[in-house]
Amino acid sequence: MRLRSFRLLALVVTAALFSACNKEKDTIAVITVEDEDGSIIPGAYVKLYANPTFPIGDPSRLMQEKMTDSQGRASFDYTDFY
Repeated sequence: MRLRSFRLLALVVTAALFSACNKEKDTIAVITVEDEDGSIIPGAYVKLYANPTFPIGDPSRLMQEKMTDSQGRASFDYTDFY
């Protein structure tokens, strides 16, 4: 009985250690808007939406809209979804 309890405790501790080592990385999309000359465009409207080839549930939950900053970039954070 004591050996079984020790094995169970060792298994739980090992599982806790290995699961704690995997850090979740951020899922961030950065869109840069430029004109045909390569000049950045601040204040541009950017809209990202899902256009899946397979069912993913409600694709509208992934839709985000932003304006580009002074560098012509818009950053979208999808960490909570993936």
